[in-house]
Parts: sequence; C-alpha cells; structure tokens
Amino acid sequence: MPMNSLENMIKLLKKKIEYLNSIYEKTETQYDVILKEDMEKLFGLIKEKQVSIDSIDKLDEVFLDQYTVFKNDNQVENISELDSQKYPQIKELKDNIETINKLLNDIKEQEMKNNVELNKRFQSVKNKLKSVKKGKKMVKGYDSYKNLAGSAFIDVNK
Repeated sequence: MPMNSLENMIKLLKKKIEYLNSIYEKTETQYDVILKEDMEKLFGLIKEKQVSIDSIDKLDEVFLDQYTVFKNDNQVENISELDSQKYPQIKELKDNIETINKLLNDIKEQEMKNNVELNKRFQSVKNKLKSVKKGKKMVKGYDSYKNLAGSAFIDVNK
C-alpha cells in the first residue's frame, strides 16, 4: 500500500505541475494582453485560469487525503522523516513539491508585474476621465457666459 500511495501522490503532483505550467503561461500572456488593452481577451484568460485553479483544488483535496493516510500509516509528521532507502520515491515526491513551490512563486511574481501594469492603465484612464470632466466644466461655464452675453444687449427697436 505505501508504495502505491506514493505513486498516486506523485501522479497527482505531476498533474498539478501541468496545470500550474498552464496557469503560468496564461499569466505571462495576460501581460501582453494588458499592454494591448484587450480586456475581452484578458477576461477570457482569467476564466481559463480559473478552470485550472478549480482542477488543482480537486487534486489538492485528493492529495491531502492520501498524504495524511500515508503519514499516519508510517507514523510520521512529515515525509522528510522517512528513510529514502526504504522509500526511494520520496525524493521524487519532494522534487515535485519543490517544482510546485517554484512555479507558484513564478506565478505570483508575474501576477504582481501584471497588477502593476494594470494599475498604470487604470490610472491613465482615471486621468483621462478627470480631463474630460474639467473640459465639461469649462464648456458649461462658457455656455453660461454665452447666455449672459445675449441678455446684455438691449433691443432698441421696441
């Protein structure tokens, strides 16, 4: 049972790595889409990433259950306490966990880069809106001046 359990956990981690790679690629693509200001494509990428995230959540549930059973069966708190001679697949499991942690960090960094660029774009739009509002106030002020100017003349013919 323990070897089979380890194999299953490794398979789950590999599948998670596939999903994380997909998320990372989409997150990188989002940056280019943000630069192009293609919000429709951006929202599409977000939806695609959410599908992968939901799949990862399901994998994590199964993995956690198997991991807990494996630890209990071997009476350890952490898999690093296990003898790698007895369980040679422990190294592969740890390596996959390291790969996952690296991918998660890379995704986080790219997301932060995307957020900075997106905030710049929103700030630019905000500034443009302020300019439009100032322009409207100016036009409105001019309109009220035109109305005053028209009433300043006296009709002499009456």
